[in-house]
Amino acid sequence: MAPKVQPPAAVVAFGNTAYALKIRPYWLGQILRGEKRLEIRGCRCAHPEKITLMETGTLLLRARATIAECRLMTDTEMVENHEAVSALDYKEYWAWTLTEVKILDPPIPVPSIVARGSVTWMLRARWEAWDKGLLRKPATIPDFFTAGAASTTGPSASSRSRSRSPPSGQDSEAKP
Repeated sequence: MAPKVQPPAAVVAFGNTAYALKIRPYWLGQILRGEKRLEIRGCRCAHPEKITLMETGTLLLRARATIAECRLMTDTEMVENHEAVSALDYKEYWAWTLTEVKILDPPIPVPSIVARGSVTWMLRARWEAWDKGLLRKPATIPDFFTAGAASTTGPSASSRSRSRSPPSGQDSEAKP
């Protein structure tokens, strides 16, 4: 069995960036090869600055880049980028222009607990919290059956007893 490799601290993983943008492997590959400079998204960029690029599915930080511009795509750009646009279903198509792409060699593995819950952006602050030991490991099935009322790794007893359905005999529209 190969030894486990400890991921670096957030300061190393993120460098001088605060956010990692998650991109699918096919499109990230094109960015890394210099074939693609526009990241096409369905909204304005929340962080137009220097960022880290993360490959979805692999939990790897692969590059750093700058989002130099964020604007609605023109009709000409929509035609030029028809492969990407046809794979998406957005109301609006925004072009996020990527510049200064620097490939990380080797790629940096992201601890799964750090990436958990991130959809578009992964935050450096979350990795820093992990570095400080502030992120708990996820609950496992055995955690629910441990002796004692308080478990340090699983959800609290009150959160386990919550239900989305109203108590028996009450209408879901009833006000408390």
